[in-house]
Amino acid sequence: MNIQINRIISEVNKINFLWTTIFFLLCLSLNLSSEIYSQESSEKLPSGKDLFIKNRCVNCHTIGRGRFVGPDLAGVGSRYSKEEIEQWMGNPQLIYQSKGKMPINEGYPPMPPLEVSPEEAGFIADYLLSVKTPTVSKAKGGVIKGMVVNATSEETTKGIELTLMAYLGDRPTDQKKVKTASDGSFNFSNLAWDRSYTISLNYKG
Repeated sequence: MNIQINRIISEVNKINFLWTTIFFLLCLSLNLSSEIYSQESSEKLPSGKDLFIKNRCVNCHTIGRGRFVGPDLAGVGSRYSKEEIEQWMGNPQLIYQSKGKMPINEGYPPMPPLEVSPEEAGFIADYLLSVKTPTVSKAKGGVIKGMVVNATSEETTKGIELTLMAYLGDRPTDQKKVKTASDGSFNFSNLAWDRSYTISLNYKG
């Protein structure tokens, strides 16, 4: 009888050990999957700065460069909460209703309804609350420079004409044209700070 009991206890211990091993491996697998998913998700997170450009916020606002079509957004966190900043992008009319005034800032036009999604508005708000105000010399004017590279051959392209369009809000005001140098580089200098800009090019039609 004692031998049989010991054998049963031994078998039970084996089963317990087996289930413990399975449970440990399952937890390890779930943990690794969670880490991989977390890494993939973080890599795909959009940049608040890129979304600030994508949603045309730069057409009306600067960050530390002074007044533009809309107010300078440097230090906006001292004037509005994150929720209010998001509301400006989602539905500014609610802000106007809560303040009982439109526009709120004298000398500026009312904020148009951009209808930015809540997720993107959150990323943009985080960017505005964390960005450091750049130190720039407004007297010298701005510079936009870069290089045009053929993504297929990875070779620089010379003699490509680029058009720089200046905007005040959504209204085009001026344009400049340059051609890329022998190394594919280009440079637009002496640009006014109170404008936003786009660059376009035509390559082989």
